[in-house]
Amino acid sequence: MKPDISIHSLDSVHIKVYCLEKHVAYELADFFSFEVPDSKFKKKYKSAAWDGKIRLYNVSTKKIYKGLLSYILWYANENDLTVEVDPKLNEYGFKISLDDVYKIAETINIHAGGTKIKPRDFQANAVHHVINNDRALIVSPTASGKSLIIYLLSRYFLARLPQDKKILIIVPTTSLVGQMYGDFNDYSTFDGKTWEASDNVHSIKAGINKYSEKRVFVSTWQSIYKMPKKYFEQFGAVFADEAHLAKATSISGIMEKLNHCEYRIGLTGTVGDKNAPVNLLTLEGLFGKKFTTITTRELIDRGQAAKLDINLVKLNYPEVECKKIRGITYQEEIDYICKHKRRNAFICRLAGKLKGNSLFLFQKVEHGEELYKTLVEMYPNRKVYLWHGGINSDKRNTDRELIEKDNDSITVASYGTTSTGTSIKNLHHVVFASPYKSEIKVLQSIGRGLRISKTKNSVKLYDLIDNLRIGEHRNYALKHFLERVELYNQQKFDYEQHSINI
Repeated sequence: MKPDISIHSLDSVHIKVYCLEKHVAYELADFFSFEVPDSKFKKKYKSAAWDGKIRLYNVSTKKIYKGLLSYILWYANENDLTVEVDPKLNEYGFKISLDDVYKIAETINIHAGGTKIKPRDFQANAVHHVINNDRALIVSPTASGKSLIIYLLSRYFLARLPQDKKILIIVPTTSLVGQMYGDFNDYSTFDGKTWEASDNVHSIKAGINKYSEKRVFVSTWQSIYKMPKKYFEQFGAVFADEAHLAKATSISGIMEKLNHCEYRIGLTGTVGDKNAPVNLLTLEGLFGKKFTTITTRELIDRGQAAKLDINLVKLNYPEVECKKIRGITYQEEIDYICKHKRRNAFICRLAGKLKGNSLFLFQKVEHGEELYKTLVEMYPNRKVYLWHGGINSDKRNTDRELIEKDNDSITVASYGTTSTGTSIKNLHHVVFASPYKSEIKVLQSIGRGLRISKTKNSVKLYDLIDNLRIGEHRNYALKHFLERVELYNQQKFDYEQHSINI
């Protein structure tokens, strides 16, 4: 008797799912579907040519991402459907014990900042899980050492893959290309000169040759996503750091070209943000099922991340102003807030009161430049830095090195330049100088201050709340704040609230 569902191996990206009954195929397509954010504003939706959903199972081709296999089996079990699975899909390349992970780390003599280290238990668990499953979406929060996980796995795969196979590490920004290379160089400094980053790691940015005899490539998504399929045949393992930030077309395009690359690891600090460009189901389909290493709260409680003190500072605007802006668009409200003279004056006074290294985050470049200009004039004896996408990543990396050595600097930075893995250990204060709602960027911005250094074991976050409420009408910035509070509660962060009239 034929099974209700037959699952066949195709390649490293897709499997084929054959359904005995047509209605089962359509039900499966609906199960593996999700609504595209803001789809109702798209022309195809308005013309009724599209229902606003993406379906990951194609009823015509029978194809679906290989990483969703476990969900298909769960679905079949829940619906009393019989299943036949291609034996090839249960084959894994390597099997090791957790003790083996620590032995590997000891063998390659890992150091950080000149001090010998060994992986923390949650890092070792992540490495163990990946090696024994070929693929995974690793969820590991900021300050948990994702680069060490990547380094350990890279060294493991390099020793076991055929010599003609390389490793591809993809990051979202050019600054992270340099940072990943720097981390690899730091970890391998005392490896008995048997493995050096300069001999093994090829960094790809704009204008850099995309080919090399080296076996580890570190590149941005943008630098390689247009490369032909043949280019990707050289890779035997792929890592996608900050995977949630890639555009769906970029990440799926690259990963689908890697159709003979069995070892696939996505890494992210957090998932589940409805505003993220890539749906979680897509990420799990491309990389494998989500595997959480540890939470930020657990890191703090263990003393492996800085103690976090959150100060919610409600800025109350005069009633006449609240009435004036009622009914304006979201973008008009953000412009109004960012150009508000008394608000910006408050931010600059706050900068003067904070002792240590401070990070002020903005959304609009014009706002950041105005704050930077004022702060330079107000505090001529302090180092003030400005970061946004228009400033060269090498300059930002140089600034970061200077901040690490300083103890009284002010950095005015866009959310975008600091939410993607930028590491600043010696940071004492983080200020949300502009309203923001993205769950992922909020958590990662908080993470900028969670790294511990020899001179710091705590960080203070100042979340500015623009209260332009009038009657029952809540302004956009206030609504977004309420979403952030919900996030703080979910993460079990402690906070206290203050109120100021401006």
